[in-house]
Amino acid sequence: MNDLKKPKILLIADTDALLKIYMDQLSAYDVDITTLCSVKDLQKTLCEDAYNGIIIDLKTKLAAPREQRETAYEVLEQYPVLQSRIHPGSEKIQAIPFGKAKNEVSLKEFLTELCPHFSARKIRTSPRRIIHFNVLLSKSGDFDAETMERTFTINLSQGGCFIASSKKWSAGEQAAFVFKELSIHTPMVGEIRWHVPWGRSMAVPGIGIKFVDIEMAQLEELSEKYELGRPNP
Repeated sequence: MNDLKKPKILLIADTDALLKIYMDQLSAYDVDITTLCSVKDLQKTLCEDAYNGIIIDLKTKLAAPREQRETAYEVLEQYPVLQSRIHPGSEKIQAIPFGKAKNEVSLKEFLTELCPHFSARKIRTSPRRIIHFNVLLSKSGDFDAETMERTFTINLSQGGCFIASSKKWSAGEQAAFVFKELSIHTPMVGEIRWHVPWGRSMAVPGIGIKFVDIEMAQLEELSEKYELGRPNP
C-alpha cells in the first residue's frame, strides 16, 4: 500500500506559452502544481507554503537579474530541483538535475520517485540585504598573507552572508573571515551552505555562509548594519 502523499511541485517558467507546454505534460502525473513566472518571488513563495520539489525552466532562471539568481542558488539547494528546457523540435521537457537531485533523472523519476520521498518543507530565512563589507577570508583560519583571500560581501541576512570568492569550496566546509568595517576584528566562523563556482554562467562566484561562531558584540553590530542595507531585489 502506498502511503505517500501527492507531491506538491513549484513550477517556474516566464511566459504563458511555456507554462502551457509544461502543464500539458505534467498533467500526466499525480502531482499538485503551483506556478511562478519568475524567480523574483521564489523565496517568498517557499516561505509561505511547503513543497516537495521544484521544476525551473533554465532560460527563465538565466534571464533573472544577478541578485535574484544568487538568492535562487541558495534556496534551490534545499530541495530536489529539476532544471529543464523545452526541446525546440519535439517540445518535450528535457531534464537537467540540480540541488538535491544530483544524479541524472528523468522527469518521470523526479516526479514519481524523488519528490514523493522528500518531506515537503518551507524555508525559514530572513531577507537578504545588499551590504558590502571588505573581507579577509581564510580556509585554514590562520589568515596567512599568501593563502587568505581579500574579498567582499555581496549581501547579508540575520544569520549569514554571501561572500564573493573564486576559490574552490564545498558545502559543509567551514570558513573563517574578518569584516574590516566591524569594530571588533576577532575572526568569525561560518558553515558553507552553498557554493557558486567561478565560471558558472554569469553568476558571481562565492559562498553562502551561515554564521556558527561569532561574538555577541559582533552579532549586535551586524544586526545594526543589516537594518541600514538595501533590500535584495
